[in-house]
Amino acid sequence: DRLTSYVLLPVSAIGIALVVGWQWQKAAAAEAAGLPPGYLRTLWWLAMRWLVPALLGLVLVTGLLM
Repeated sequence: DRLTSYVLLPVSAIGIALVVGWQWQKAAAAEAAGLPPGYLRTLWWLAMRWLVPALLGLVLVTGLLM
């Protein structure tokens, strides 16, 4: 239970965020997320590339230290 909650879920989420942010085409990913063109799409794209993986990494480290 601890392995799943504190390790596998954050690692899987980091993997998904990295694929969406770095491998998937920006327009296709934003379209799949239902985002309209504009600043919100750009903000979401930057968050998926940098912010989300960093925060999920923090969750992973915190879970490992507990």
